[in-house]
Amino acid sequence: WQTITVNDDEPPVLLTTPLDLNQLECADQVPPAPVGEAVDNCGVVFVDFSETTVHGDCPNQFTIVRRWVATDLCGNRDEHWQHITVNDTEAPVLAVTPLDLSVECSEDIPLAPAQSATDNCDTPVDVEFTESIIPGTCPNQYQLVRTWTAEDVCGNATVHVQTITVSDTEAP
Repeated sequence: WQTITVNDDEPPVLLTTPLDLNQLECADQVPPAPVGEAVDNCGVVFVDFSETTVHGDCPNQFTIVRRWVATDLCGNRDEHWQHITVNDTEAPVLAVTPLDLSVECSEDIPLAPAQSATDNCDTPVDVEFTESIIPGTCPNQYQLVRTWTAEDVCGNATVHVQTITVSDTEAP
């Protein structure tokens, strides 16, 4: 008699093993999931893929968990997990940052420049503008404070303040 026992107890080997990505700022930086590939000592292997997204507080704040599982005909398995973390921490950049000024008269104050901002994640950024006056001792002695604020969809903000000092020091 001859008894031959075949027992496949060796798991397949996943060839798809992408690294974790923990420093991404924007959603458009997330790479597509690679196709799962594996090899097995007995030849036949199946690869299943799943992906789960855990959303944060804004469109550029979330975690993706990807899982590849390779299974052979005898139920031996190999699995790999990839975690991708996206967290936008970069504030928008204002196009114009006017310098502080000193002028003699109110009519010397330049108009506030048109302002725009860009964001690292290429999302539209609104710029809010406010202007306030800090009174002085006469009509041509005060400070005009202009503030531009740009905030992206994740709450990262840039603020620029311009102070224009009006001080009439010239005698009539």
